[in-house]
Amino acid sequence: MLSGGLGGIRQNGRVNPDDLTSLLPDVIAAHWALTGVHVDPIGQTDATITADVASDQGQWVATLVPADGGDALFAGTLATAALAGSGVRVGAALTTTDGRTVVDVADGTLALLEPVPGRPLTASADDQALMGDILGRVHRAGLADDETESAFFSWLAPADPGLQAELWVARAVAAALIGYKDAEASLTFGYVHCDPSPGTFRIDADGTPGLADWSGAEVGPLLYDVATAASHLGRRPDAQPFLEAYLASGVMGREELETHLDALLVYRWAVQAAYWSFRILTADPSGKQRSETDIAGLEHAHQELLALGVD
Repeated sequence: MLSGGLGGIRQNGRVNPDDLTSLLPDVIAAHWALTGVHVDPIGQTDATITADVASDQGQWVATLVPADGGDALFAGTLATAALAGSGVRVGAALTTTDGRTVVDVADGTLALLEPVPGRPLTASADDQALMGDILGRVHRAGLADDETESAFFSWLAPADPGLQAELWVARAVAAALIGYKDAEASLTFGYVHCDPSPGTFRIDADGTPGLADWSGAEVGPLLYDVATAASHLGRRPDAQPFLEAYLASGVMGREELETHLDALLVYRWAVQAAYWSFRILTADPSGKQRSETDIAGLEHAHQELLALGVD
């Protein structure tokens, strides 16, 4: 743990970007031995800040997450290292002088990631075809062997008190788990991105593809990524160009996709319902004070689950 340097740059849980800009060059120099470092903040949320890092050795994106997000950031760096042979830019981590991909600092965990340049994709039919091809390429590169363990099934638990924002949430989670366990033995496993929305896919000016934002990636059923991407495109018929392009990549057979996609769509929307329920109850344990965003997110998940036959 770095004892100084970045200590105290969070105020009320948020990163102070001005302090980060001034302090980060010394931390980068100490752990990555980069010279001529210049930092420009490019974005922040309540949990994470990202910044462009220019140095004599090249360009990077610094990502700083709170301590409780460190495991997810580290998992993402492992995934991107495994996908190096995919031909897709995935934002691989620059290793430190002692071989680490992340550094623990006083306020959290820091990584330097390769940029993933290019145009974010959209839900158009042409871009969907590109999405399917890109996802297939990274999935092929990250296929797991039969001995690889996955913690994917542990994501959801019907008895979790965070599911009590509405009575239907726990029922939906239970249904999702039953459907997933029924399908599990027939699914292909490998590194999954976990949230491949159109905006995470990139095509740069020379046609090189990219897929950004791998924090939280882990080994799981590849069909979960397919279901998640499809959910960002509308309902199943709306995502047909994407689905056909993904199948053309040859990572999995049509039978697996056609037979089990709905079960993984249910799982995806149950994850979303759990997320919004948790947000509501974290803000107000009584569940009575709800933001419009949280209400809309939970209702959207409910409607999608109803459309998939889960009430």
